[in-house]
Amino acid sequence: MDKNIKIWGVRSHLAGDLVFALPVLNYLELKYPGSYKYWTIAKKCAGFAPIFFNHPLINCIRIVDEKQENFNQKDVEIVKSCDLVINITPQHKFGMPATTPESCWWNYKDVYQETFEMSGFNISEYNNMPKDLQIPRLERWFDVNTNNFGYYGYKFIGIWPFSSYGKDSKRSPSIEWWSKTIELLNKEGYSIFHFGGEKESTFYHVNGPNTNKYFCWTHLPIFEQIKMSLACETCINTNSGSGAILAAYGAKQITLLTDDAPRHFQNFLAFAPKNCYDRNINVFEKGGCNQVKTEQVLEVIKQLK
Repeated sequence: MDKNIKIWGVRSHLAGDLVFALPVLNYLELKYPGSYKYWTIAKKCAGFAPIFFNHPLINCIRIVDEKQENFNQKDVEIVKSCDLVINITPQHKFGMPATTPESCWWNYKDVYQETFEMSGFNISEYNNMPKDLQIPRLERWFDVNTNNFGYYGYKFIGIWPFSSYGKDSKRSPSIEWWSKTIELLNKEGYSIFHFGGEKESTFYHVNGPNTNKYFCWTHLPIFEQIKMSLACETCINTNSGSGAILAAYGAKQITLLTDDAPRHFQNFLAFAPKNCYDRNINVFEKGGCNQVKTEQVLEVIKQLK
């Protein structure tokens, strides 16, 4: 047993990266059984901290400054005391932006493999782990269902419509696409829970005064949104951190994907979330998520029932 070994890491700056890094914990436990692991989360991502509560391999969560030179004295002392310190703000091996075939890692690896390698370990170690340890898993330590929010008898579909809270249009369908999809889902008897960033576009215009068909919850704290997502019948997400989180909880989800990365010519599911209960269905179309037919989304929802 390696009870006395202390480890600092693994990522900190983005919610998705934190989830992608969870398999690193599994690897560290295999290599250093019983080690004490500090899990770092940047201050800007502190709202996501509760999703890591009760994780069996996280001994202590540290909310840290984005730059190591600005760490408080306590964190500096902890880092010095650790036997293994993983760079929590690593760079891609071949640099960014992607200007060479080698730097376009998404053509050859998935985002979980890339995150593992960026943590300083050989990708072969990831590939040699049991398959279930290659997939992130979060503990659902909380109870939640739609009745908690005062809605009875509704069929809810959760949507996280825009990647990076609306800042990355390449990875997301347009407002027009979502409006059409929401209208179709409403006709099929579904009500929509909209999650994401507070400044995102809303879709109240689809139904006008009929508020029973569309509810926007982007004003809520992110953890509350995640809990409500897990109460939905199915969630629709893009290539985003929210999709990775839902997958780590094993939620039923549909992930909209496209070839948005530079020079992306193969391995088109590189950014697809790995769902721990195998409840995700990827819908990929070249040329943008707008190329996905709204009718196709409805058919996939039926498959997930």
